[in-house]
Amino acid sequence: MASKEDLILFGVGQRFTSTWILIPYCILIYDHLLSLNTEIKYIWRKPKRTSFFLFVVLRYSALAINTGMIFLRFGSVPLEQCVYRHLFPADDTRVATFPAVTP
Repeated sequence: MASKEDLILFGVGQRFTSTWILIPYCILIYDHLLSLNTEIKYIWRKPKRTSFFLFVVLRYSALAINTGMIFLRFGSVPLEQCVYRHLFPADDTRVATFPAVTP
C-alpha cells in the first residue's frame, strides 16, 4: 500500500502533467477559432478539389485525435475498458498502488 506522502507526490505529478497536456490543446482550439472566418471564406466557399479534402482531413483529424486524447486523460474510463482496449496490461501493479480518488 502506498504511503500518504507517495499519494501526495503522485497527485502533484498528475496535476503538473495535466496542465502541460492542456496547454497545446488550448492553443490548437484557439488557432482553429482564430482562422475560422478565413477558412470559411477561402476554403469552404470555393469549388471542392483534392486539396480541399486533404486540408479537411489533416486539419480536423488533429483536432479529433487531440480531443480523444484529452477525453482519455481526463474522462473516467473503467479499469475493465482499459484492459479490454489494451491501454495497459491487467497485471499492471501501478493500478493497485495508487487507488482512484473520488471527489
